[in-house]
Amino acid sequence: MSENGSSNGSATSVDLDEKVVIVSCDTHIGPRLREDLRPYCPQSYLDEYDRFLNHIDSLEGMVGGSREALNATDGHWDPSARLADLDQDGTSAEVLFHGSQNGEPIPFIISDPSVGMATMERRYDVDFELAGVGRHIYNEWLADFCSVQPQRHVGLAHLPMWDIDAAVKEATWAREHGLRAVNFPCESGPDENNRSRWAGQHFYNDPAWDPLWAACQDLGMTLCTHGGAGDPQMELPGGAPCWMIEAQDKGKWPMHRMIFGGVFERFPDLKLVLTEYPGQWYKIRLDDMDSTMGYSMVFGDTNTRKPSDVARTNVFLGASFMSRFEAMDAIDNDWWQNVIWGTDYPHVEGTWIRSGDGEVPQSQLSLRYAYHDLDPEKVKAMLGLNGVAAYGLDGEYLHKLAQTINAPTLRDAITPIDEVPAAHGMWAFREFGAFA
Repeated sequence: MSENGSSNGSATSVDLDEKVVIVSCDTHIGPRLREDLRPYCPQSYLDEYDRFLNHIDSLEGMVGGSREALNATDGHWDPSARLADLDQDGTSAEVLFHGSQNGEPIPFIISDPSVGMATMERRYDVDFELAGVGRHIYNEWLADFCSVQPQRHVGLAHLPMWDIDAAVKEATWAREHGLRAVNFPCESGPDENNRSRWAGQHFYNDPAWDPLWAACQDLGMTLCTHGGAGDPQMELPGGAPCWMIEAQDKGKWPMHRMIFGGVFERFPDLKLVLTEYPGQWYKIRLDDMDSTMGYSMVFGDTNTRKPSDVARTNVFLGASFMSRFEAMDAIDNDWWQNVIWGTDYPHVEGTWIRSGDGEVPQSQLSLRYAYHDLDPEKVKAMLGLNGVAAYGLDGEYLHKLAQTINAPTLRDAITPIDEVPAAHGMWAFREFGAFA
């Protein structure tokens, strides 16, 4: 490869020896119910809150009978510890989903697919009022958390999706208080096979959602999904792999429902990010969607653009722990402009493991494994610039910041690793399929 060129011979003007901006589309946070969130509970709901705490304390826990984090770090809830972890990993900015594998749910809601799979086996009898209070408690705490170096955090607001007017109100409050995007449940509609009572009551191609789409567009709030939808039936044979496959498919439903429903034609500045759906499915799905256009016209749909063209401008793929074969597919089939790298910090299936002094962080080894010898301009886009565009971040600020933390240079990012580390995250160095 030439000094200022890519491996495929195309010219590039990027500086290979400048540290690169990394925007992680997928990190997780887990404020503690008692120490962190209880102070945000309104006085009139404290008795209910304490009953909820007692219920959680009575459970055996999330994994292995323990609520301890699998990847131990105070970054689950402490902003200073978290920023130190990000700096060491070389991550300039992050998107914060709830569900940090430390077993802490959002108050009053512990079986919600939008929260994450780890809580879905639990139940707690709560009404819509308490569910809304619990989400606002979390949003208030998250807003304060994100106020520490705010340009580095895309905090995701949890909205009362069962009430569209209330969801608009909560989104407006959240944006005014520094949260930048929406935690967007994959499942919605009256007939979904969905254990959660807390998703929306209308399918996403229903114009009833237009007030929320308009508000999110006007507020500049991106809609961010995350893998983990569906209804795991772990008590049945094959329950776990059945759930993994079915959740992968169900989580992609907002893309085709919103595109076919004309949402992005009516709201052209609205953006959707589908996060943590690994595998080589993106081009196949778009080809299948494009092939249905004739049927759409027969049934009177008025969309004027091909679904794949709409996806290029409005739908991004949050590519947590992206693999080599997925990166090559993105470049070969020209969908790299829609890819945003993700570390899944601090999940054990992701790329983050605390590194020692002088060690190359596992996240950087993983991205080098995926992107080595690929076109540096496209790698730079997938690592950070696409994320800047998708979430409305300050690219100039993040570029300056990247030079001050342990970020890799672009040359580092496209340099092969010597070998895969013996101990690593479950899916940090995948070789085939979504989960291998």
